Amino acid sequence: MLLTSSNEPRAAAMVGEAYTPLNNANGRIGIGDSTTAAAKGQTDLQAATNKIYLVQDPGYPVLAAAVITFEITADGTEANYAWKEFLLCDGSPGTAWARFVQTLNGGVAKVSGQSWTLQIAATVGRNDVAN
Repeated sequence: MLLTSSNEPRAAAMVGEAYTPLNNANGRIGIGDSTTAAAKGQTDLQAATNKIYLVQDPGYPVLAAAVITFEITADGTEANYAWKEFLLCDGSPGTAWARFVQTLNGGVAKVSGQSWTLQIAATVGRNDVAN
């Protein structure tokens, strides 16, 4: 779900104003353990304590046709809890563009020593339905 906070940078980009892009230097994927349903007004992870914002892997994001793929890898010391919520942000907590709630890996928590990779693929399109 695209969030209310994502409207401002998208609007700034459309008119050539300064904004922070979700590129490799700035874009982050946040991971938390909250199961709070996604809502348009949220601007951050909803987890109280188990949350982290990871820099994208080298070479990401990737744009192919109309799909943007973002990717992070959590090493053995990072995000050692059940992954249940995710967001795309521009590098600062509270600046989420999109937030998702989905329990991964059947709810099994990542444990110390494991390395997990997460990809988020976003399809860019338009609504061609006439109003």
